Amino acid sequence: MSGNYGGGQLKAPILKTENLSERVVLWLKQAILDGEFHPGDELPSEAEMCALLGVGKSSIREALKMLQMIGVVEIRQGKRSRICSTLKPDIMMPLIFNLVLQGSSSRELYDFRIMFEQAVIEFAMDRATDEDIRKLREEIDRFRDRCEKRTATVADDSAFHWLLLDICGNSFITQIGSLLLEIFEAPMKSLESYDAEQALRDHELVLQAFCSGDKASVKEMVRTSFQVYHDVLGIRDEE
Repeated sequence: MSGNYGGGQLKAPILKTENLSERVVLWLKQAILDGEFHPGDELPSEAEMCALLGVGKSSIREALKMLQMIGVVEIRQGKRSRICSTLKPDIMMPLIFNLVLQGSSSRELYDFRIMFEQAVIEFAMDRATDEDIRKLREEIDRFRDRCEKRTATVADDSAFHWLLLDICGNSFITQIGSLLLEIFEAPMKSLESYDAEQALRDHELVLQAFCSGDKASVKEMVRTSFQVYHDVLGIRDEE
């Protein structure tokens, strides 16, 4: 394969793995660490990566989708994918890359997020004070105001979930929850249109559950609310 990217001409890597998507992730991780790619650099085309790594397009796409979810790659319709302009210091943290390299799928991550979000809401419900509920209501009012002005963003949506983590008051929950919020924000920001009104309705349902103490409704409420992630990640029900 010819062509210069980042620090120089790419060479076929020697990778000890039979998992094809993992081969792509390992190659790109090492290329970034070696300085062959820098923030903002375009990646080779799918055809070029297939030839370089000896994998099919489906493996390339699955790997890029996972790398997009952890904030390493930006997938652009009709254009070459590229390294995100800003890579956070913890992007290469062993935990998240280990999960990707083990072949974890978008479906597995999605299912874990649903399970975790349900647990967070139920845990927060047990710990919430009147002051916490007041803060939730104020956050919803702030979000509603942005929705009415049509200025609401994915970050505004996430602020409500950050508040739920704060209410839990548990450092383990906060750290895992923070990581999940960052992972899921990346694909959401790629949406051409963001349904802030639906997010607002979901937040209002959570507040109702807090006020009534109705935990029975939380599971279905979370699954319905997270349908947008199901769609944006391109998850097939047979996965």
